[in-house]
Amino acid sequence: MQGWRALALICMRGNNRKVFYFIKEIIVNLDFYNEVGRLKRMPRTGWVQREIPNPETVAEHMYRSQFIVYDFAKATKEDPQSCVVMMMLHDLQETRAGDITPHCGISKAEKAAREFKAAQELAELSGNPEFFKVFREYEGRKTKRAQLCGDADQCECLTQALEYATLYPAKRELLENFWPYAYKKLNTSVGLAFFDQLYARKSELYAPSRDSVQALVAVGYAKAQNG
Repeated sequence: MQGWRALALICMRGNNRKVFYFIKEIIVNLDFYNEVGRLKRMPRTGWVQREIPNPETVAEHMYRSQFIVYDFAKATKEDPQSCVVMMMLHDLQETRAGDITPHCGISKAEKAAREFKAAQELAELSGNPEFFKVFREYEGRKTKRAQLCGDADQCECLTQALEYATLYPAKRELLENFWPYAYKKLNTSVGLAFFDQLYARKSELYAPSRDSVQALVAVGYAKAQNG
């Protein structure tokens, strides 16, 4: 805070009142920025529950999902910037409500109530009341923008699951239930097309190589001969 105040004083001496007021506004919002920063240190619950090493954080998930929805928007003639703003905010409430999954023992109603309250408080703290309106639109999934963002959210999760399946083959079985869960939540043709491409990559990854198949056949033959 002291550094920001010193810069503000320098601006006053230079008579640059516009810059001074900008700096003053930044000081007011530092509490909000610090709270947003907590998402950079918050591991996603689904990966923690599956004991994934060094799991992705909520902020990392939100970051890549913005690139996915940008492409979704362009492909469907929606406004990419508008969709990116919604994606930027879609998990913001988790800084207070937490990253709640179906396996946390918390009802859907309680989860919704916690996130609603957190989103409302954070919009007020940020000084941007429109953030809460965007949150409500996203949760409602009634607009095309919200549906694209919802699909981008699911597709980012699957992209991460596929990465973990590649890095940690022993975890593949634990990651398997992400696929049917996400598929049921997809609402757009572009989201389904993305799913199909990811699933094809997954099938290639999981398919045993020719050498491994031959090795399994050889082991089976040897066992039959010794049996």
